[in-house]
Amino acid sequence: MVALGGLAVWLVVRRSPAGAVKVAPLRRPPGVKAATDKVTITGAVYDQEHGNAVAAVTVVLLGNTGEATTTTGGDGTFTFRVPRGRYRAFVRDQDMITTGLQERQRLDAGPRVELVDALDEALVPVLDVSTDLDHIELGVTRAAVITGKLTDGDGEPVGGAVVRARQQPTLDATLRPALGTDTAISDPLGNVRVRVPAGEYFLDARSSKLAASLPMSGTVSVDAGAHEDVSVEMTPGCVIRGKVVMADGKTPAPDGAVETDTTGAMTAFGPASRVNVDGTFDLAMASGGTIRVRAWPWHSPPSTAQTFQCNQGSRFDKVVLKLQDWPVELGGTLVDAHGAPVPYAFIDMRALDTGLTGQQERTDASGTFHIYDVLAGRYKLTATAPGRGIVETTVVAPKSDVELQLAGTGRIAGTTTDLLDGSIEVSFLQCGNDADPIELAPDPRIVPVRGGRFVIDGAPACGLRFVARWRNRTVEQQVVVEPNGTAHVTLELGTPRDKTVHGIVRDAHGAPAADVRVTALLQSQESATVRTDQDGRYSLTTRSGAQIIAGNGAKVGHGTVGRANVPSEVVDVVLDGNGDQ
Repeated sequence: MVALGGLAVWLVVRRSPAGAVKVAPLRRPPGVKAATDKVTITGAVYDQEHGNAVAAVTVVLLGNTGEATTTTGGDGTFTFRVPRGRYRAFVRDQDMITTGLQERQRLDAGPRVELVDALDEALVPVLDVSTDLDHIELGVTRAAVITGKLTDGDGEPVGGAVVRARQQPTLDATLRPALGTDTAISDPLGNVRVRVPAGEYFLDARSSKLAASLPMSGTVSVDAGAHEDVSVEMTPGCVIRGKVVMADGKTPAPDGAVETDTTGAMTAFGPASRVNVDGTFDLAMASGGTIRVRAWPWHSPPSTAQTFQCNQGSRFDKVVLKLQDWPVELGGTLVDAHGAPVPYAFIDMRALDTGLTGQQERTDASGTFHIYDVLAGRYKLTATAPGRGIVETTVVAPKSDVELQLAGTGRIAGTTTDLLDGSIEVSFLQCGNDADPIELAPDPRIVPVRGGRFVIDGAPACGLRFVARWRNRTVEQQVVVEPNGTAHVTLELGTPRDKTVHGIVRDAHGAPAADVRVTALLQSQESATVRTDQDGRYSLTTRSGAQIIAGNGAKVGHGTVGRANVPSEVVDVVLDGNGDQ
């Protein structure tokens, strides 16, 4: 569990038979005192594809004060009475899954058994609760199911293989199931089953029997609620196992990347596996002829590269990759807006001069970073930390005393056009412009909406692009957030309200226009049509946000129905453009 500060609690939803709502007692772990300061949370679970409520699922609150469960009723609603604090909300069910935006993977170690059905807290939205909350909405999506049959080159089943479904990596974050249902272990007959959001997927498989981590050729596309079956033939690969040690030849190296290269160019190395916490590594790949391997852990220089003839079925054990003893060419500290060190944050280094190469590094427990193997020249350094902001600056290497200070955070205050009371789910995407964006951890949260208004605290101070979801609607928004400031936005979310619209249509000289056709359009579809009387007046019934178009064949005018929560509205129109209505 990631320490979130204050009270950390998770919200889980499981499928259960329809019936009466049952609340399980709160169970406290040893040493935790009973809390007397409690609040009530009421809400509902909704299908994000269709926007309808999901009944008969079990909602579970998990946290350091214990566990509580309840079952949604026929209308999808639930109620909890729990201590104040911070909550994470997700769904556990065979048919319905919680999904989250996966930020870019800096070091992909391939399919791993520890990820099978494992909760990824970074994908799950946070709900901060300091008072009673009602109309809280939890979004789920119907799982797409991919089943497969794994066989070896002789057609025999491959059991015990770890299989992962993954989408093609892109610059933007992709959806993943929060509970790790995209990774599974094949049974003794080679059968495997994963549950994922709708999309197009590759399958990777890693087997100790075949000692390989091999991607399925081609992709499989699957829709929500659909079931696709695939066959995967695995062949023996090349395995290189051993340990990574520091320059003294004894001390295990820290966590980081094991890189491979098949081209012979120093700049062609790329991550293929990872160094474990004890310094060991296990590299499995398809046979590829001559392969060079090196280790490059965080906070360290790279090891000397070793060359292997990696043919089908080749095994190399007890390999030792020794890190080199190089000086730091670029180093310093990362602090937040208040000057406090920021530990374990990622730093991206991008070369600005021709012939230089970029790197990525991370700070240590004290917020210090060391970057090795850096040629003299200009580099852009970028760092981000959820809840603390971003920093981007240009430095000239070599330099060992760089101080990077995060810009801090601000607040986003907004309104929803058609949602009076409820909640939205917000995730961050990028800072900066689209041509040169800074990717952010999505840092998802559930944001209550009251009276059509909401507040998002802890937004990174920058030109921010974020996404907001409500039931089956998703909108993206860009806003400039100043440090300790408040930015204002309007999100077109919610259900449009019925309205009576009336007004006067006039010509360009201000005279009333009689017998003019007035049409209301909703999402480009005609919802109502009337004609003005002799005084140019009209009245019709439509919905908030509708476009009003008035025309007499020669001239046309436009208006927009407002989104205020009122039953009627005046929209006057002036015929001031050419038209053919």
